[in-house]
Amino acid sequence: MLAAKLRDDWASSERQPDGSYHLDADPDTFTHILRFLRDGIYPLAYDIERGHDFLLYTRVRCLAEFLLVENLVLWLREKRYLKAVRVETSARVTEKEDVIFGVGLGDVEDVGTKIKYFPSWRVVKR
Repeated sequence: MLAAKLRDDWASSERQPDGSYHLDADPDTFTHILRFLRDGIYPLAYDIERGHDFLLYTRVRCLAEFLLVENLVLWLREKRYLKAVRVETSARVTEKEDVIFGVGLGDVEDVGTKIKYFPSWRVVKR
């Protein structure tokens, strides 16, 4: 892990006079590494409109490989984040009188039948 990096020659070359270490890494990417090391929280970069942020996963994996954070590397390499999010869709057919609230995205008329669509999304944390 990171401790292994701090014990080898890399650590002695990066140690600052005050005893701290300089790590030249993107702070946004390193935040995910720290969160994993501190709390065991794997990065989950998912947006309902755009999906997974594969670029971020790649950047975190590369930095985790460099820092020897093996469990995180394995989780990202095996793309386990794909199993952490499940997207479901459903539809319900109702009679016109059953629709009380909501704004339809559009009406479709076909032989006197009116269909309104009321999409909704929810995110459920597992």
